[in-house]
Amino acid sequence: MPDANGAGDLPLDEELTGVLTIKNGLIQDNPRRGLMSEIAVKVSDGYAVLRARVTNIVRRRNVAEDFVLYFRRTKNAVQSNYQEMTEENFEELLRARWAKITRADVDKWAEDENKTPQQKAVFEFFVYKPRERRRRANQIQRATQARIADAMQRLTERDNQNDVYRGPIERNHVAVVNARRPDEEQDIVVPNDNTTRQARRLDQMRVQLQAENEQAAAARNAEYKPITIELNGVEVQVRVKVASLREALGLPQHNLIHNGIYHGYNHDPVAPEEDQEDEEHAQPQVGAVGA
Repeated sequence: MPDANGAGDLPLDEELTGVLTIKNGLIQDNPRRGLMSEIAVKVSDGYAVLRARVTNIVRRRNVAEDFVLYFRRTKNAVQSNYQEMTEENFEELLRARWAKITRADVDKWAEDENKTPQQKAVFEFFVYKPRERRRRANQIQRATQARIADAMQRLTERDNQNDVYRGPIERNHVAVVNARRPDEEQDIVVPNDNTTRQARRLDQMRVQLQAENEQAAAARNAEYKPITIELNGVEVQVRVKVASLREALGLPQHNLIHNGIYHGYNHDPVAPEEDQEDEEHAQPQVGAVGA
């Protein structure tokens, strides 16, 4: 009676096909992808020869030579069910995988590709390469609120010692830059880059705008202002008291543009009987259809 799996006995002296996959990570983390390489498998050569072939491949991928070699015993086995292959179970695992070849597989290979199980069967091996987690000695830090405050204090002390004025925008930028520097680097550094120059320019423009606003406010709030009158056919500029001019013209005693209703307007209270809904401007009901 032919073998139940349709593939017969496992060939011991023939070179069969294996695929080695090197995955980055630990097996318990279920890494998905990996680098694949074809590898020859010959049962009679034994486990030592197979491991030597695997070692030649993984060494080029900087995998330590004490790696664990895993084997997929069934076609649909998940990573958590991969088995470690050793000298003791080497042939047993290969036989177990060979026994899983169904008669349907054999018939399909023969009909579609005219291939034998020895030509089509594939043994799957896996090696896991732990991800490197290096901590650099000079590691960039997060700019936390506490680190920014510390950097700001050290920057202020440095500027005071050197009699340097720095605007708030540039000062904040430099503090953030130094807050991100490694802990080993304690000296305050002022970058000479475009971002720092832009921050410095923004501070200058801020000071200039503030000065212009103060001058404009002083001009608006001046007690006396010049006006032009005609005297004996000649235009003459005289200074008048702004308050008296506003009183003469019946204007309020404040600047209508900078202190008018748009800046301090409060609507008079409305009696409840007069506070009615604005039905003319109400939003139409969703789904309402006119007749």
